[in-house]
Amino acid sequence: MNVNVKEKMTVLSDMRVMRDLQSELLLGQSASSSRRVCDSDSAAVRKVKQLTDLLDRMLALDSEKRISISDALHHPFFTDSETHPHSHT
Repeated sequence: MNVNVKEKMTVLSDMRVMRDLQSELLLGQSASSSRRVCDSDSAAVRKVKQLTDLLDRMLALDSEKRISISDALHHPFFTDSETHPHSHT
């Protein structure tokens, strides 16, 4: 069987942010309460901010700006003892 491999390049012309993940996660967090979540509300808010920061770094289109695996594993989302669910401090 003869298989021809062709390189495909896609040009992204519209790079606008369509959704704000952090806001959506925080709205979900506040859905269980009658009040709006403030930035200083809780460890859960800090965890959401850490998660969105980590995802932004992992999904950077420019590979030079993308976080390395090693750096990702040392990101505060995984290492912050104040918000880590398995912390024994």
